[in-house]
Amino acid sequence: MKNMFIKKLFIYILFVITLCLFTLIFSMFIINNNYSNNTIRTISFIIGILAFLILGLMKGLFIKKNGLLEGLLSGTLVMFITLIINLIANIPFVTSNIVKISVYIISSTIGGIIGVNISKQKK
Repeated sequence: MKNMFIKKLFIYILFVITLCLFTLIFSMFIINNNYSNNTIRTISFIIGILAFLILGLMKGLFIKKNGLLEGLLSGTLVMFITLIINLIANIPFVTSNIVKISVYIISSTIGGIIGVNISKQKK
């Protein structure tokens, strides 16, 4: 039980590191170019999809079973934490956030499925 908790904690730490790297690259990309707000939102949405796909992929590779469930739970947990932080920071919840949340959770779920299938193929 303790070993599984450490594995999951390690995955979330890797996710935060990956998110920081994506943020750094995104910041450097925006600083060097002059883009409109819509372009920046689109790029950040795509980066979010990739980050959640990587989260699900890492979860599936490390846990090696229940990829659908593990990806779904990890994406839901991260989005729940994000929503709580937004609530504390008084960031308004708009209807377009529902689409973003759904796509991010689906992306994490797909990543979990792919991660488990990759780990099964290695055996």
